[in-house]
Amino acid sequence: DRAHGVLSFPARFGIPAALWGARVCHVVTTGLLVWFGLATDAEIFYWIGMVIVAVAFVYEHRVVRPHDLSRLNRAFFSVNGFIGIALFACALLDLLVRGLTP
Repeated sequence: DRAHGVLSFPARFGIPAALWGARVCHVVTTGLLVWFGLATDAEIFYWIGMVIVAVAFVYEHRVVRPHDLSRLNRAFFSVNGFIGIALFACALLDLLVRGLTP
């Protein structure tokens, strides 16, 4: 990033700090998704989706190390795509089971 003039978080603060920043963001995201589930009285399928999300977040941070970024693309890009699809599918299934009412 630095060679191309990109002022990304990892270039500015270092890779370990960027990984910690990602952890913090994932904890906050999980907390907000739990809050949303509670606020909307989500049922079992949404919570199954939340378990999938939490496990996937933990997996992401277990496979990437600050000194070995060889699995970075798989960990963050592939897994985040999986997370989005899994949570959408579980939330949609939860809505369909409860009935789509305004």
